[in-house]
Amino acid sequence: MFKVRKTPCALNKTVYDEDKESFNCQKSVSKVYHCIQDDGKRLGEICIQYVWVQPNYCPEYNTEANALNVVPCNVSTGSCPKKQFQSNEVYKYPACLNSSIAGDVNVSKENITPLSWIFVVAGASVLISLLLVSCVLYKIWLKKRNQKEDEESLRPLLLLNGLKEPFYKSAAFHEGVNFIKNRGKLLCLVGQWGSGKTSTAKQVYNSFINTHPVIIQHSSTFDVGYQPVIFDGALLKEITNVEKDQLREKIKTLFENMLRSEPRPFIIITLDEDMKHLYGFIKSLIPCEDDVRFINLTKKLTKGDRIQILDSQFKVFSPNKNFSKVEQLALKVSSTP
Repeated sequence: MFKVRKTPCALNKTVYDEDKESFNCQKSVSKVYHCIQDDGKRLGEICIQYVWVQPNYCPEYNTEANALNVVPCNVSTGSCPKKQFQSNEVYKYPACLNSSIAGDVNVSKENITPLSWIFVVAGASVLISLLLVSCVLYKIWLKKRNQKEDEESLRPLLLLNGLKEPFYKSAAFHEGVNFIKNRGKLLCLVGQWGSGKTSTAKQVYNSFINTHPVIIQHSSTFDVGYQPVIFDGALLKEITNVEKDQLREKIKTLFENMLRSEPRPFIIITLDEDMKHLYGFIKSLIPCEDDVRFINLTKKLTKGDRIQILDSQFKVFSPNKNFSKVEQLALKVSSTP
């Protein structure tokens, strides 16, 4: 149960260990002491399974789900974490706690960063010179508007009206989910650039793990944790034999760790179609070849998938247009040899 504190969480290990001893978590492999903020920015204590937090993110207790989430770190509160860490070690990163409220009292003044005083001065300047501030705000608004127009021109899939990017659960998605449900260990999604490998990997991941996916982009920064991960295949392009051996040992340790904390341990790798020479190495990462599955997103894309993906995009960007003409054209194109 999450117990709200009336004082800030400790920011050093000695005091943190004293608080942990006082809170008296029951001895358990899966639940450890946390002094952490919740989704209401309140500071509190709880005994709960820790999660791994990637760089530039902070752990946060979800009061409705009774689980830990991983949220982006607010740089205005201090220096954000630069490496992966366990959520129960959040006391090492004041930036993850400075924006919180202890009970009904704001965090103590010594935890307020110098940047906060800048905002105080800025607020005073508004009272002193309203005209000057109005000019500054107008320039900021103009800059943001131009930046937004540039982003829209460079990113044609930028979503409008606050809608989420549509994702259609294709045949490849369902095959990947079923593979992991049936105790598959290593899922490899193959496709061209822009084919949706990463989006599909994230959706498959979130079908089993209710936290932000851990994506590994550099083998040298891969710290072995206790939860499934997604490997960006780009890190394998220039990998040496020594690095292959190191990665194989780390993955072995990862599965050993996940077996103690996850009902379905798995990892997902995304690969470009021109990286078939790595198939042998990828198969060697898992002892049993039946626990490895390669899914080519392009080859698995059915005619129905193509129509539904197009329809989902069409409904977001052109909700008032008639899709039937576009559908006829898509069917004509997909049937062309």
